[in-house]
Amino acid sequence: MLREVRQGCVWSPLLFGIVIDWVLKNSLEKNDLGIVLEKRRSSRYQKQPLSDLDFPDEKALIHETEQRLQHATSKVEEKGRKVGLTINSKKTKVIDVAEERNDIATILSNLNSLENVDKFVCLGSTISHNGNLTSELDIHIGKAANAFNRLLPVMRHKSIKMPTKTAIYQAVVLSTLLHGSESWNTTVQEEKRLPAFHTRCLRRILGVPWQEHVPNEVIFERISQAPLINILRYKRLTWLGHVTRMHQARLPSRLLP
Repeated sequence: MLREVRQGCVWSPLLFGIVIDWVLKNSLEKNDLGIVLEKRRSSRYQKQPLSDLDFPDEKALIHETEQRLQHATSKVEEKGRKVGLTINSKKTKVIDVAEERNDIATILSNLNSLENVDKFVCLGSTISHNGNLTSELDIHIGKAANAFNRLLPVMRHKSIKMPTKTAIYQAVVLSTLLHGSESWNTTVQEEKRLPAFHTRCLRRILGVPWQEHVPNEVIFERISQAPLINILRYKRLTWLGHVTRMHQARLPSRLLP
């Protein structure tokens, strides 16, 4: 590449994708790095490793040992320099995905030690070291509650019809609450938190205080809304159908048990 493009140029995303793809393909050896999705069964069915996850300018290197992760980081750093790309040490984090962690990995980039974290936010989702969704649900419920509180003047306005209020609630509050929920691996206890928030919002839209002891079933019928657990299951089944229709070579299909 002999000429640079300006920020905002329509060619920028395509050219960046080509460059970063070259960096990763020349940095990560297929058979040496990453985690193994499928073991080798024969000469025809080779092992299937996974060494990185990519989304525009967000890259995640996945490896089973500290030594392999350091090797991969150094290789990406080396190849990136050849095309004018560097790793931002301040924004790059290291997370050890395990229930119990004995040692803290020390990964270097540009002679700087990368920060080890218990959790981090990537593309709107919170990734925790132990795989639970406590932090993720806290953030989603907090954001949805903030969105609902901002809409309270609309929800209390008597001249706005109920179908309009519920449509706004679904578009703004529910979409915030359930963003990415199709891939959540929730426990029974975690799932109880979401319906509680949902019914509380619906009661406030209807102006029904909890002291009146109106059953949730009556609330759902009055406002023509489904229980949240049904909405969550529908989203999961929709995503499952989408994944099962994917080509077997695609990563989501390969990761599906």
